[in-house]
Amino acid sequence: MRLVTIIDGDTYMAVDSLGKRRKLRLADVDCPELSQRNGPAARAFVRNLTRKMWVDVQLRGRDRYARHLARVRIGGRDLAHALVSAGLAYPLNSGGRFAFVALGARLARKGIHSGFGQRKPWESRSRSSFIGRWLSRRAYRKKNRRR
Repeated sequence: MRLVTIIDGDTYMAVDSLGKRRKLRLADVDCPELSQRNGPAARAFVRNLTRKMWVDVQLRGRDRYARHLARVRIGGRDLAHALVSAGLAYPLNSGGRFAFVALGARLARKGIHSGFGQRKPWESRSRSSFIGRWLSRRAYRKKNRRR
C-alpha cells in the first residue's frame, strides 16, 4: 500500500496495489490532534518517513469509526514505534509493547514530553465534543457560583 493522505499523525488514507482506497488508523498509539501542540509535528514526521514509499500494512480490525486498525511498517521499521520513540505519540496501553520506548522518550523530554500542560489527545477530544463542553461549563459554573 501507499499512504496518499496523512490526515494526522495516526490516521491515513492509503491505496493498495489494485487502487482501492482505505482509511487507516494506526494501532496501539494515539497522536496529538492537529489543533494541539505537536499535532502538526507528528503529521510532518509521518509525511517525511513515508514520502513516495510503499508501506507494509497489516490490518487488525476496525475501530468505532469504521477505520481499519493497522500496523504500518516502512522498510522494516514500525511506524508506531518510530512515533513513540520521537515523543510524538502516546502508547494506548501502559504495559504494552511501547512501554520502554515511551519511558525513554519521556526521560529525554522529546516532543509531547518536552513541556508542561500538554493535554492528552483523548482528553482534548472529549472536551471538544458538545457534551464535553457542556459538562465542563456546568462544572465551572458550579464551582464558581456565588453563595
